[in-house]
Amino acid sequence: MDAYGEMASPEEFIDNLWRGYTEDLRRRSPFAHRIFMFMVRHGFGIIMRAFFTTMAILYFVFVFGIVIPFESLYKPRWIVIIGSAVAVYLYFNVVFYFIMASITGPGNPKKNPHGNAGCKVCLKSKPPGTHHCSMCGACIIKMDHHCVWINQCVGAGNHRYFFQLLVSLTTSMLLLLTLGYNTFYNNYTRNVFSYCAGGFDHLFWSEFICNDYGVWVANITQVLFFITVVIWFLMGGFCVWNCFIISYGTTYLECLTHFRTIFNSRPSFDQIKTNWQIFLGLSRGRSFWTHILLPSFHVCERYGEEPVTPDEEMLSVVVH
Repeated sequence: MDAYGEMASPEEFIDNLWRGYTEDLRRRSPFAHRIFMFMVRHGFGIIMRAFFTTMAILYFVFVFGIVIPFESLYKPRWIVIIGSAVAVYLYFNVVFYFIMASITGPGNPKKNPHGNAGCKVCLKSKPPGTHHCSMCGACIIKMDHHCVWINQCVGAGNHRYFFQLLVSLTTSMLLLLTLGYNTFYNNYTRNVFSYCAGGFDHLFWSEFICNDYGVWVANITQVLFFITVVIWFLMGGFCVWNCFIISYGTTYLECLTHFRTIFNSRPSFDQIKTNWQIFLGLSRGRSFWTHILLPSFHVCERYGEEPVTPDEEMLSVVVH
């Protein structure tokens, strides 16, 4: 409850909680406070990028060094060729969209000519749909949430990259589980049909990864099978959720405050189509085939750093 007896918004509650903790830490130990804030705003990003790079290399070795050669023993040649091509495409997309979501700013408001109330925390202009992130220490246009994996907020500037990262991860994990079934089963049990049982002596890396009689291959298969299932379920769930909020023209933070209003708005098909076109930036001659299915650097003009005007705000399905 605030000073006037009204319930604070989730944004204000989290911000007050965060500021209370950091201010207390600053008073107790200024040095510890500086270290903590550095880790929050920079250190976690270094750790997460190192983890992502390690996993990307591990999956590359596993898929192209073990799964594809092994599955060629069980599947028709044309399926292996098509599956390999799709795997390369999805792998590139995952890396591309992770990098773009990490390095592209989420969108910070400039001076708002429409006279909206300023942010109570950073005392800057705050256009409609803008929220203050305590971890980033800045206001974010159409802020969805703060993501530790990309070490910054998901907002107007990088939400499309983040969403396509989720889609690419979900699709790639599903492809691996579907086409890599024989690899997971035979190498998980380390039976006579496992990868290191023979048949791949012509591959130069086979001797290296099988020099422990297949223990490494069996272990990495077990670990990556578990991780793949977890990623598929989690990313798939996030994809479904993001499809919902994109269709309704809103964000996660807005749902926390106005979920009932948003859910009851029941947008029409044309409104949903418009929201997706705005979100994906399909304007100025851009098409789904060349700018969505293929990696693209474009950013939607309505999701740029310029504040949203009242006329543009009317395009939103939900009126707050």
